[in-house]
Amino acid sequence: MISKIILIFFVSVVVVYALTEQEQFEEFKKSFNKHYTPEEEPQRFKNFQNSLKRIAEQNKKFAEGKSTHSAGINQFSDLSEQEWSQRNHGLRPHGHQHGN
Repeated sequence: MISKIILIFFVSVVVVYALTEQEQFEEFKKSFNKHYTPEEEPQRFKNFQNSLKRIAEQNKKFAEGKSTHSAGINQFSDLSEQEWSQRNHGLRPHGHQHGN
């Protein structure tokens, strides 16, 4: 009986999670004052969904003791991996140090 209740709870959580990605995205947009064109919105939502997956994977590693840090939604959660890389690795040429 207990395992049946746990299974029902687990299925409910999975369904709620799937239904709330859009709600999380709406909250993200409000929290970080994000505004998109109608053409841009679907891609930003897809990027956000990918970020949620990466966050979940990182937090699982953290919970298992395989990583020293957890992750969460931030102002960059709507960026693609390419945009993130360009934004963070394109600021300085490779090997360039401050003061040189």
